[in-house]
Amino acid sequence: MSRKKKRIAPITVPNKLVEDPLLNLFLERETLMLTINGALNTRNRNYPIYCNTDKKKRDEFRESLRGQLNLKLEEYRAGEVQDDRHIANIKNLSYTLSRHHHEILFKGKFRIGTAQKALNLYLKYGWARGIIPEPPHCPIDSIVLKEINKYPSDARCEICRKTWTEIDTIEEYLHFIDKARIEANKKGQTLARWELGIWQTATFKS
Repeated sequence: MSRKKKRIAPITVPNKLVEDPLLNLFLERETLMLTINGALNTRNRNYPIYCNTDKKKRDEFRESLRGQLNLKLEEYRAGEVQDDRHIANIKNLSYTLSRHHHEILFKGKFRIGTAQKALNLYLKYGWARGIIPEPPHCPIDSIVLKEINKYPSDARCEICRKTWTEIDTIEEYLHFIDKARIEANKKGQTLARWELGIWQTATFKS
């Protein structure tokens, strides 16, 4: 006799939550913590984030990343941000943090792959919280790469073999965004909604 899966009731959030400064502060701090942990935690030993174990300098770097993400969020709060501007924001995030914290970063650089993960993940949370419109891109991570690199031709593609932490140029990033957009278009979805769906499926299975 098969057992029916228990249906999980949808989560509803009272309107007063978004009007409560204390709750908003809590949500913002949690969002930043989850974003930064998600962007900086990597198992790729060949492409770590840091080259320096100085805790004080690492903390300073994380604080700078928080500040940059907060700063950029305001632009997305103001309205829909187009592709070109979003790409420029990723490049700027990579450049700014590389410039100010090169001494503790692996090869002196906050790579594009990590920068896009941080910004795109932060925007995903902001969208889910209802504080910004739907973002133009989605985080490129292991779940997305597994979904888009599933065809025989991908085995012959040098870029396709890269992990998200290895992405070092905006051209490599856009290669994966273009592939993800093809998959999203097949389902008649935007990038953000498509990624949300495959993320839910992948995490539910695990």
